[in-house]
Amino acid sequence: GAMHVTFYPAAGGSSFGGVYFAPPGSNGTTSSTNAALVAPVTNTGLLGNLSIRTVVSPGAGALIAGLNVTDRERYVLIRAVGPTLAQFGVTGVLAKPTLTVYDARGDIVASAASWTANFSAVQRSGITMLSASVGAFALNVGSDDAVLHLRLVPGSYTVQVSGADGQ
Repeated sequence: GAMHVTFYPAAGGSSFGGVYFAPPGSNGTTSSTNAALVAPVTNTGLLGNLSIRTVVSPGAGALIAGLNVTDRERYVLIRAVGPTLAQFGVTGVLAKPTLTVYDARGDIVASAASWTANFSAVQRSGITMLSASVGAFALNVGSDDAVLHLRLVPGSYTVQVSGADGQ
């Protein structure tokens, strides 16, 4: 993409996530030779998918990420994936992730736990199609992964992932 941001742990080491932005009208294959930095007002590229992988532990060990919606309301798909990661050979996954979104005042906008228990088969099918449309892998049927599909109005938000069972 035209811009790339990589995340590194505070103590150093390997990166654990990245964000790629493509400029408006591109197909996401922009080369770095024609990437340009532009003022935030004119940088209207769309973020299609962001993944962060880290260890989540009880108490202060929750994963916390922030996001801003700047120009108009946006629909977002936010997933806390634990059990489904095992199919990719990831060990020590969070068995029962919970997902909570807070607004700038600290009020809970939405929260979720097991997508299998909280969504009907039709809703899970819709989430699977939506996931595929943004390049995210499908969640396992019967898993306790957490999912939210939200309409967010302009503002700042915090997303928190923790374990439902104190894991």
